[in-house]
Amino acid sequence: MHLEKFAWAVSILEGARRLADDKSNRIPLFLLIGFSVENALKAHLEKKGEPPGKWERSHDLADLYDKASATGLAPIEGVETF
Repeated sequence: MHLEKFAWAVSILEGARRLADDKSNRIPLFLLIGFSVENALKAHLEKKGEPPGKWERSHDLADLYDKASATGLAPIEGVETF
């Protein structure tokens, strides 16, 4: 299941990249980026065997990031600030 979720995250990110060239689509662009990040974090949590809970339906990126970091996610420098 985590591979499907990660693949979905990549697909959403590709959609965001296509929108990035159109300056009138900033809100959809950032929504797609957020959805992509959310799905990638959830894919990481699933892969690490995080027990099911509220995080599965959460859209709180900061909380998902904290949970993923606690299970070994090691993002590149500056991601927390972004």
